[in-house]
Amino acid sequence: MNFFKRNRIARLIACMILLLGFGVSSAPAQTEPVRQANTEVELIPQFLSLSRGQEFWVGVRFTPDPDWHTYWRNPGDSGLPPSVDWQFPPGFTVEEVVWPRPHRILAGPLVTFGYDGETFLLFRIRSPTDVFPTDEIPLTARVKWLTCQEICIPGTASFSWTFAVSDASPAPNPRFLKYHKKHREQYPFHEDVNAIRAYDRGPVWEIVYRPSQFVPGMDQVQFYPYDADIVDYQAMHEFTVKDGVYSVRIKKAETADEGSIQRLEGLLVFDKEGYPPLRPVRIDVALEKSEMEFGSRPITGLSSLWGAMVFAFIGGLILNLMPCVLPVLSIKVLSLIEKSKHGDDKIFGSGVMFTFGVVVSFWVLAGVMLGLRFAGQQIGWGFQFQSPYFIVFMAVLFFCLALNLFGLFEIGTGLTRVKASDNSFMNGVLATIVATPCTAPFMGSAIGYVLTKPPVYTVIVFTALGFGMAAPYLLLTKYPRFLRAVPKPGPWMAHLKQFLGFVLMAVVVWLCWVLSLQNGALSVILLLGGLLILGLGCWVYAVSRKGPVMLVVAALIGLAGLYTACLAAATPEAAAEEGIVWEPYDEEKLLAYLKTDRPVFLDFTAAWCLSCQVNDRTVFQDKRVAARFRELDVIAVKADWTNHDPKITRAVNGYGKNSIPFYVLYPRDKVKEYIMLPELITPGIVLNALEKYAVDP
Repeated sequence: MNFFKRNRIARLIACMILLLGFGVSSAPAQTEPVRQANTEVELIPQFLSLSRGQEFWVGVRFTPDPDWHTYWRNPGDSGLPPSVDWQFPPGFTVEEVVWPRPHRILAGPLVTFGYDGETFLLFRIRSPTDVFPTDEIPLTARVKWLTCQEICIPGTASFSWTFAVSDASPAPNPRFLKYHKKHREQYPFHEDVNAIRAYDRGPVWEIVYRPSQFVPGMDQVQFYPYDADIVDYQAMHEFTVKDGVYSVRIKKAETADEGSIQRLEGLLVFDKEGYPPLRPVRIDVALEKSEMEFGSRPITGLSSLWGAMVFAFIGGLILNLMPCVLPVLSIKVLSLIEKSKHGDDKIFGSGVMFTFGVVVSFWVLAGVMLGLRFAGQQIGWGFQFQSPYFIVFMAVLFFCLALNLFGLFEIGTGLTRVKASDNSFMNGVLATIVATPCTAPFMGSAIGYVLTKPPVYTVIVFTALGFGMAAPYLLLTKYPRFLRAVPKPGPWMAHLKQFLGFVLMAVVVWLCWVLSLQNGALSVILLLGGLLILGLGCWVYAVSRKGPVMLVVAALIGLAGLYTACLAAATPEAAAEEGIVWEPYDEEKLLAYLKTDRPVFLDFTAAWCLSCQVNDRTVFQDKRVAARFRELDVIAVKADWTNHDPKITRAVNGYGKNSIPFYVLYPRDKVKEYIMLPELITPGIVLNALEKYAVDP
């Protein structure tokens, strides 16, 4: 027997072998109790007769022998819950099963959930409305269960019952009333949904519960999850009480598929020594992704869909001013100026197509994000820039566009040609692609709002973001008279085109730097070499476009350049960011830092985030800010999101965000709530926050 206690696998195999006995049927037992597998089992309906369309309960009583036990709906590390196979006439339905509160049962290294005494399991059943008074309703139930001590024995029994149907009130079953009254306090109750919140906090789940009737002095708590393999059954829960609010932290199971877990369902059981057992609380709440929220109250963020849409629209407007988007839009404005010179009456159609391209691209981004999230991936805004292959693709694209603007060649229906046929839709697509590494003010709150909302919310907010980004250009095409403020078309337009080519080359330089942080210096050499070869191919194409042989040569050279550039993305060695002031983000270390009396400053950043890099150079490299960090003994933690990291993504989501940059300051006095700084910061903003929250109280 000790072998089964020590060996979990052997115990499970033994249980599975014994479960084969479930295939053996016992004879119908009518209404009398059945004794089998060291357990007495009885079926007890609530009423002795029925009326039409009536809802009623049927109880199944299990009474195992001393030192034996049966199992709860989630048996834990081993075991099998009871089940009932009902047979009714057509129209009857089993609507609910109510399980009494279980308790932990220790068997060596295993922890199971079950009952070592009498259990009264309740099934709610509804009869159809077309039952007539002359009918008799037969009920048959085949019950299966598993009773265990150090070995497990399966049991099965069949019960039958015939209900008389009448118009009179149904006669209660005294035996049902007896057992229901006896076990009434074991059944869970549903608390007000606003009284319970659940959070994903990295290695633990946390349930925050404000009971309608607070009972002080609670010293024991246990959470019994309905779903298997989401909590560590052996770990004890961390339980705190403050201001009438219970906080329970439950360690996650190592095998928990966190990406697929959207809700916490189960029973929360509180006990107080010397008091009778309290009724368990039924938990069924959506998880809020706030892994790193240690404040005194949960983050609320935006409170309505309309607010998120307004924030998204404003954020889309500001995106047009970002350096990664401005060159593409400037080229499109040049096209607009050229069209207005010739009196193009289709100019508004161009604006509509550009808007359509932007909005459709945002829909695609929303769909990809939702699809990856449903597949269990932790992703956020700008997620594609975490892929070296996408970085290489963007570098090649911008390099070719720059050569085009320099006049080396013309793409007949290209993305940026001024005089060619309209390509506004593709301009909108391109503008959206290059906008993804940028996060404008208001965007973070808007996108963070949809983290725990249904998918349709994500689509709506992304649509508002797209319309905000396309709005300025759409207005210019609707009211071209605003273009009168722009100088008349002339040679300056060609010069501006060439200048914008240098801007695009600067973007290529930035992308090379991002790639160096992801895959190391060798990847940059390969990318630059590939761009050099690709540029040679473009030159060959430009000088000999009418010669078929030279066109083949140009194509071969271009393919060689693309192949070399792709090798840069495949370089496996990643470069590590070095720093003196900043500590790299680590969940366990951060928890330890927050237990000290030192202020903690979190910087969520990435190499592909231009706003992040601007803030880094103008604020965190400011001598005054660095000196104040040292004087106040601030622990500076940098969460670098340059490469995909699900832990950092969960932390970002935990603050109600889905984009960067953003900054969090935990005061020296951790009793106070943490402070979130805006996306765009200045040295003055950071210094004022340090003076207000990081100085000794």
